Amino acid sequence: MDSNAIDRRKFVKGATAAGLAGIAGCLGDDDEGTTYGFSTYYQGGAWNTAFLEAIEFYAEDMGMDLDEWGNDEDQDEELQNLQQGIEMGVEAILLNTWGSESVNPAIEQADEAGIPVFTVNVDATTEAVAMYVAFSNEAAGEMAGEELIERARENHPDQDNFEVLEVFGAPEQEISDQRSELFVETLEAEDGFEIVDTVEGEFLRDSTLQAVEEWINANGAPDAIYTSQVEMGLGAVAALENLDLDYPKGEDDHITLVTLDADAEVIEYVDEGIIDAAVDQPNYFYGPIALEYMQRYVEGDGMDELPEIGDTITEDDLEIPSSEHMGVELWAEPIWAPAEIIEKDGHIHFQTSPVLVDDTNANEDFHWGNIWG
Repeated sequence: MDSNAIDRRKFVKGATAAGLAGIAGCLGDDDEGTTYGFSTYYQGGAWNTAFLEAIEFYAEDMGMDLDEWGNDEDQDEELQNLQQGIEMGVEAILLNTWGSESVNPAIEQADEAGIPVFTVNVDATTEAVAMYVAFSNEAAGEMAGEELIERARENHPDQDNFEVLEVFGAPEQEISDQRSELFVETLEAEDGFEIVDTVEGEFLRDSTLQAVEEWINANGAPDAIYTSQVEMGLGAVAALENLDLDYPKGEDDHITLVTLDADAEVIEYVDEGIIDAAVDQPNYFYGPIALEYMQRYVEGDGMDELPEIGDTITEDDLEIPSSEHMGVELWAEPIWAPAEIIEKDGHIHFQTSPVLVDDTNANEDFHWGNIWG
């Protein structure tokens, strides 16, 4: 997105605010402060609670007027919410995307109206997005592969060859391939490691339990297992428990297990030595990082306030002030850093670092699983 686009945004925003002055609900009629919009879908579970509450906490701490619009995992509702925000004349929109492609026309409409849209957690595929904040599924898969190799060799130092079972998500969901691709490449590049089979866990605990249990009954125990999501990780543990193969680290028959995501249950199994490591997301930083840059964009020089593609942002470059929430000093530990600034779908991706959870830090209070568990 070039500087001309920035100038156009500023210009169109002024014109649009004037043009929409008569629309009911317009927020530009008073001086009570800047109003931002937040469009999101709602799902259960501690991960989503942590992600959403962190946004609400941060906006409140910063005195930001954040108008939240929910949808019931419905693309039409999401479109309506953004169009409503445009009509209201909000200064900027934070979007936890439900329909990554279906929402594009509304984002482009906002962009044409001079209203920047920042995506968070789930991205949209249009270049009209100002900036996207989240970790990389691909990088997390690669990190999981590196950890599995290191942990398997530590667990069995006298062993040369390792058979690995991969639990894949669901073929129809893009995230499954994203979390598998670099894991597979990492394993294939390592001498002595072979992915002997891949089973589908469908992102469900019961499906994974059944798939892993049936595979082991037919083929014998693998040396290591990789699962790319929290429920599948817990399903693999349940299968090992059913088969009396849940040996903790340090025992000769321990099966190395690495997963993505770490809720309270996963962290407990990490602490017990059943799961060797989990590669997690700094989810309670996603919203605050996006809101920080959104505010800079609105109050400063637009796109010039955002990091540039190719930059590396460290904790010295960006401070998210800590504050007491949920009984801890939230955001005190910058677990998101460093972040790499890359291009994705024609816009900026603020790609945070993943967070490694293992037996050296399982009890730390900076893990969302321990805070919201």
